[in-house]
Amino acid sequence: MLNSARENLKTMPELEAVTSLIHSSIEDFATDLKFDFIYSIGTLAEYCEFSENLLAKIISYLKPGGYFFFTLVDSESFDSNEYIWHRKKLMRILLQVLPKSIRNKVDAGWLTNKDWKHLFLSREQVEIILQSSSVSMKWELSKAKDSLHMHHICKVWLE
Repeated sequence: MLNSARENLKTMPELEAVTSLIHSSIEDFATDLKFDFIYSIGTLAEYCEFSENLLAKIISYLKPGGYFFFTLVDSESFDSNEYIWHRKKLMRILLQVLPKSIRNKVDAGWLTNKDWKHLFLSREQVEIILQSSSVSMKWELSKAKDSLHMHHICKVWLE
């Protein structure tokens, strides 16, 4: 992903000079740097939990007037009746009994929406998290649909 981002940045010299690409999970990331713009598309509440603590951490990395833009899958758009091929269903059963270290290395193609459902959030849950911030900020929350889900699209900015 970082190599792809570097290649894309080469086509935009004005952004390349002011963009930092960092290899880290958000849970492990720590810095004293402050950023004008932070974004997360298709990661929060899909591959890591979006919570009051995570929001506070990300907001702490923004400069005054900075923006945080992100998307989250809407839990209410999850289809619990999704069709699963028999082979995929068998692999899902096997994944449940394998050690986590092995499960994490398995191709995500064997997994389905159900494997991430516990991380998805309703609009009300997102609003509660956003309202929990002790930092003076404003936010906008809207929805968009892709081929699989409804997504919350959120823009947060510091005053």
